[in-house]
Amino acid sequence: MNNLDGVFWMDSIDLLQNFKYFYTCRVLTEREGWFSSERNGKLVKSRNMKDLPQFKLKMTKPGHAFI
Repeated sequence: MNNLDGVFWMDSIDLLQNFKYFYTCRVLTEREGWFSSERNGKLVKSRNMKDLPQFKLKMTKPGHAFI
């Protein structure tokens, strides 16, 4: 049985009347062959780009990355 926490149903007319944008995403799990990595950062209010967290992604062979 699937975990349905946070799942709800809405009539399509209500959806279109109440939301301007609708985004969907695909959950990529390690069980399905995807690898994941998390990095913690902290957003600070600053005018300098150097104060914002920055990360570099290096791919060593052709593939796909979802960020």
